[in-house]
Amino acid sequence: MSRSPSPSPSPAPPAAAPLADDPGLAPRAHQLRLRALCSAVRAAQGAADEAPTHALRAALADTAARLALPHAHVSLRSALALHALRAAYSPEALLAALDVLDAATHESGASRLYAPAFAAAVSALLAAHYAWAGLQPDDDDDEGEAPPPAPLVRDPLAHWLGIAHGPLLGPAGWRRASLPRPQPAQPGLEELLGEEAVRTRMREWWSRVAGDVRQSQVVWNQFLTFELLHLARDRTSERVEAVRAMFAARMRQPHHDLQATFERFSSFVSTYMPADVYEKTMSSASASLAAPRAAYAELTPFEDALPSWRPYLRHVGALRPPHAHIDAISATYERALATLGLPQALGGEAVPASAERDEEQRKERRRIGGRAWKAREEAEEAELQRKWSEAQGVWEEYCWALSSPRVSGTLVLDACARATRALPASGALWGTYLRALARQRRSKTQLDDVFSTAVASGLLSSDAQIELLVARIDAEREGAAVALAAAQGCEPAEAMALLPRDGERFMDVYGLISYCISLVQPPDAALRLERLAADWADAGGDATRALAAEIWQAARAAQPTNAAAWLAEAQFWMRVGDAKQARGLFKMAASRANVAPKDELLRVWLEFEQIYGSAAEVEYARARGRAERERQWEAWYEAYAQQAAAPAAAAAPAAPADVSMTDATEPSAADDSSAAQPEASSSKRKADDETMEPAQKVSREAPPKAPKRDRENCAVIVAGLPPDATADDLVSLFKDCGAFFEAPDVRVFGNEAAALVEFAARESIPGARTRDLKRVRGHEVRVHLGWECTLYVTNFEETTDDVAIRELFAPYGTIFDVRWPSRRIATSRRFCYVSYALPESARAALELHGRQLSQLNKLQVLMSDPARRQVRSDEHASDRQLYISGLPRAARLEDVRALLAPFGDAVGDVRVPLNPDGSNRGLAFVDMQSVLDAQRAVAELADARISGKAVRVALQQSKVRAGINASNARPHLGFAERARAVKVSGLPHDAQEAKIQQLFEHEAEGPGSVQRVDWTPGEEGKGYATVVFRDAATAGRISMLPELAYEGTPLGLSLLEAGSAAGFAPRLASRGRGRGRARGGLGFGAAASSSRPAQSAPMDVDAAPKGQDAFRDMLRKG
Repeated sequence: MSRSPSPSPSPAPPAAAPLADDPGLAPRAHQLRLRALCSAVRAAQGAADEAPTHALRAALADTAARLALPHAHVSLRSALALHALRAAYSPEALLAALDVLDAATHESGASRLYAPAFAAAVSALLAAHYAWAGLQPDDDDDEGEAPPPAPLVRDPLAHWLGIAHGPLLGPAGWRRASLPRPQPAQPGLEELLGEEAVRTRMREWWSRVAGDVRQSQVVWNQFLTFELLHLARDRTSERVEAVRAMFAARMRQPHHDLQATFERFSSFVSTYMPADVYEKTMSSASASLAAPRAAYAELTPFEDALPSWRPYLRHVGALRPPHAHIDAISATYERALATLGLPQALGGEAVPASAERDEEQRKERRRIGGRAWKAREEAEEAELQRKWSEAQGVWEEYCWALSSPRVSGTLVLDACARATRALPASGALWGTYLRALARQRRSKTQLDDVFSTAVASGLLSSDAQIELLVARIDAEREGAAVALAAAQGCEPAEAMALLPRDGERFMDVYGLISYCISLVQPPDAALRLERLAADWADAGGDATRALAAEIWQAARAAQPTNAAAWLAEAQFWMRVGDAKQARGLFKMAASRANVAPKDELLRVWLEFEQIYGSAAEVEYARARGRAERERQWEAWYEAYAQQAAAPAAAAAPAAPADVSMTDATEPSAADDSSAAQPEASSSKRKADDETMEPAQKVSREAPPKAPKRDRENCAVIVAGLPPDATADDLVSLFKDCGAFFEAPDVRVFGNEAAALVEFAARESIPGARTRDLKRVRGHEVRVHLGWECTLYVTNFEETTDDVAIRELFAPYGTIFDVRWPSRRIATSRRFCYVSYALPESARAALELHGRQLSQLNKLQVLMSDPARRQVRSDEHASDRQLYISGLPRAARLEDVRALLAPFGDAVGDVRVPLNPDGSNRGLAFVDMQSVLDAQRAVAELADARISGKAVRVALQQSKVRAGINASNARPHLGFAERARAVKVSGLPHDAQEAKIQQLFEHEAEGPGSVQRVDWTPGEEGKGYATVVFRDAATAGRISMLPELAYEGTPLGLSLLEAGSAAGFAPRLASRGRGRGRARGGLGFGAAASSSRPAQSAPMDVDAAPKGQDAFRDMLRKG
């Protein structure tokens, strides 16, 4: 912004009181400082001491230089600057006030496009100009005019500081009657308040606010009034043409008040232009309105839906340059940031601190009680974390939208800098800033300054710190690649591939990675930087691979109790072919009692020995695995006994995770050591917890982790129960056998019922078997081991669902349940467990084993015998499966087979999933004959191409594990996923994630139409899930279904986006549409759990189904 030369200085204002201890970048520390200073100003009312006020102004300026000020604090700062003019309306004081107002237009609430800040700046400038120039606008708000309603007018000084008669802020800016005004033609103000000086400022402000299609008209109206006043006083052809051009430019811009602008233009033409040109001028203007009207009509649905910004941002985010002008994209994001970019609690309290307010809070706490008050605080903290995550997502998407090469680097870096000032605890945003600096070829000094600022802030959690360090390494690689490209005369992309082989630059990057590892305290249990360092050393070839060994040795020394460190080092020696070193590490880790958790290490060790070890080594690894499982059971029994001895109100220990009845490759949630935690925290306790190692937190706060659930060894199925049998009847029947793992699951099948009873320990099973042929309510019951009634079924087609399995196995007897593995694990071979009420039925169904279902699929049906688990499990099938991605759209099955032709008989089944139109989905799955064949294929097809396009060949196992980690972490849904998501409520307590996916795939477009299901169990009828579809259109159609049921239980459906933004409850489908729960065995008509009445999810609205019109109304109100 151009600024007029400053007049000669006048005596300086009284020195401000020195600021308190430096609050750094901690928003909470800045809040406390401002709160204390506001209290000091309140206390000084009536005294001549101005020091507290000057100290407050200095503190606000200091905070604004480091962090994003919320809108309320921006208004307070502006009001203080304007109020200071009452003491002396000097050129220096006016210039200082204008600078504060201008700063508000550049950033308010972290946004550069907050229209009320522009309106406030314009109104204050014009008020001073009109008074100085002796002008009286027609819309004058001086004496005699009724002010706007009280709720629309604010007095920031009275609100925050108790200062009476301060400037009043209304919808159109500062009210002129409340502002200090200069004397007419006061000397020394010409350069600030003269016509041209004001016009220059007005044009600069208008050029930046014009992008707000909704609220910029307030600023334009004031600008127009200014021009018309001067035109009326000095009517010249040049001024008339300037105003006409101003109208023409405005009418070319899409905006909400386009018709009002046109009508004012009509009045202007009739008043100031010759009568004979009126018709031609207005006809031309009317024709020019077509394009902006059409452009605004496209935006109208999104504008009408405000303040729900998500649909708007999705729409704009899809229009990256050159398909849309960057100014329009930037304006929309800046408007959204004014609402979403700075969660209020991070910027400051909306209500000023006062003794009265503190006393009100104490009274409220005493009234509702300490427990309710704590619950309220926790709810507020959770809401802040949600808003914090939402704000981070908006900033990340904005920075990505600006990443086009067509966008000015200054604009990108400005957005990144503001993002870190708004959310200084976000490692992701600091990382985005560092990468942007590297991409814009900024100096290493600037990179180091930003990096040092982030590290010194002390606000980053462990995960955020890792994100920052990884980004710093990325920036270093980028800079090294640019330097190498300049030295060798090649493109930076080519230089990046050559970088690991350049000795000097390799060591520069490696040295930085080592330095970053040293900064992580306590050490990262997930070893993310160590893995990055080892991969970098591997990329350097044989000459640098020895560095990887040093990295893992150092990691193991730093974290001697972390099983992941032992496993990573062993896997390194496996990759380089040193089986002796790997075996030694496996044995040492397995023998140390303090190394945990060992599950994954023992599993990989056994796989390693099955490839490289002798029979004796395999048996030794198996024995160590059994010993570890027994140790875990003993620890869990001990914890269970301790909790059982505690008061009855104490909660039971966490249940062990299911092994045999779920996917053998799916880990429990406790295995995930890298679940993302919110980075912004306002409690000291939480901050303290974040500084502890995970192992310390577990040992201090939780009992030992339970071993995995052993349903097959600890469960019995009870058949022949009367239809009115209850769980209490089962508890009475087995009362002396031992503790239950969970409440018995009773299901009714016509005139009989059956139940699954699961005990906490295997030792309970012999006693439970003695209850066979006992009577319950006069009915003789049969008690059988769970595994005797259960079949392991695999190798069916990928499109096979629960309905098909039940239809196939129903002829052999009453099916008690069908259990599916989690569909979050993306494996091509599917399996399930079919449980019958009687073992005779299971044995009869074995005749299905070997049935040819298709050319590639021969069904496998085996007894789910725990002793033969390794024989009938496909746990290691993915080790020899290839996953090929990136196929050309025209590629066929024959093309994939041709790619694999060099491997001959080692190639088994090849599958290429197809879309409904016959084109491939870009993927292929290949079964190799052995693990070694699969590994050789991956190595030899590293640079494979099909029809000239590069494809990626990887082990399916790595894809599976990546899916496991992603699913366990359950990351926050991004805007793109939320747009395609439907929230499902009313699920029964025993719902299965895979069956939820099957239900919605059936209602959508078949397999592949559902990309993700996140299920949260609850009480009967109160479970809910989030279903992410392949596209938003499918999600919208599904959400509109009038009725849908999960096994007879009506479901509530709502778009996730609309539900979160508008706050309405989902519709309740009244009649079942999906498969009823009655599909049990032959001769049984009732649903499997019909004894449990369906319950609807709790709602705040009428439970009756609503039509599409009501649904759209709710969206608009959101």
